[in-house]
Amino acid sequence: LLAGSITAQPLAPLVDEFASKVFAELDFVAEGQKSEKFERLYGDIPGVRVPRVHWEATRRRVLTTAWVEGGVKLTAPKHELEAAGVDVKRAVNAAVACTLRQVFGEGFVHGDAHPGNLLATSEALYWIDFGIVCEVPERARSLLVGHVAHLVGRRYAKFFFSSSFFRDSGFFFSLRPLSFFLNLFPLSPSSFEPLPPIFTGTTS
Repeated sequence: LLAGSITAQPLAPLVDEFASKVFAELDFVAEGQKSEKFERLYGDIPGVRVPRVHWEATRRRVLTTAWVEGGVKLTAPKHELEAAGVDVKRAVNAAVACTLRQVFGEGFVHGDAHPGNLLATSEALYWIDFGIVCEVPERARSLLVGHVAHLVGRRYAKFFFSSSFFRDSGFFFSLRPLSFFLNLFPLSPSSFEPLPPIFTGTTS
């Protein structure tokens, strides 16, 4: 059944999206511009920083930024973070606040925020590598807020009722490969059976 589902999907859009993102990542002038936009939008969040771009030494195939002294991965062992003078709680709060504003606020989202691209120092949490970013449309952001509220409140019927609207909202405008996998593995209420214990708080 799974093999049949995969072969029934149009693969050309997936390949096109992959190719376009690979070529986009190779344009370092564009990456520098995206990093500066990220700094403008989120640099006022306490503890969030982006290394400054040295434009005099940056070209389409070369990106030169300020050096991040003493940066360690946010997922490094606690003793390594403490040795580097990192305030773990402050760094995590900065990561969460920045991520929430990206997804629910401005809609300008770092598309590759793995631990290697989040460097914690004694001063701040530095976000690096802006080869891939995505724009989340305003309608999709509004629907995401509703989805989270329904999920936290265990209103699963409303969550799944609004899923069809969510798919058509344009959220996958720049993330079309994800819609490919969403169609392969549609959500169902049973998907959340192991999760309820983590949703015991309130939406506030």
